[in-house]
Amino acid sequence: GTAEWRVQAWTPAGYGLWTAVVAVTVSIAPPEAATLIAPSGAAGSTAPLFRWASAANSTYYYVRAYDASGLRVDTWLTPSQAGCVSGGVCTLNAGVALHSGAGTWEVLAWNPSGYSPWSYPMAFVIP
Repeated sequence: GTAEWRVQAWTPAGYGLWTAVVAVTVSIAPPEAATLIAPSGAAGSTAPLFRWASAANSTYYYVRAYDASGLRVDTWLTPSQAGCVSGGVCTLNAGVALHSGAGTWEVLAWNPSGYSPWSYPMAFVIP
């Protein structure tokens, strides 16, 4: 965003004049696409833990997952909620049992500058 600042000097003799206002603009690039980790292939559980590598400068992540019945995970979460404020691996326990069969999932990252590209979808199989 944009901010403005100026400076006023002070000595024991008193205050000086204020400087002219200077505008400063801080731009943060939109996040890069997240890299998915798991589930991939055989999920091993009907309630897999979704894990992905954090994307720098992300304010929110949108996670969606489809199982054999359709869209089952559809949620936004912060890096704090995903346990990846300092980077590293983000996780989501979606709290939903997925239906047996093939599925896919993907992640989108967002910050006030814009959206990342979608992650490359990852396929999994629920037993």
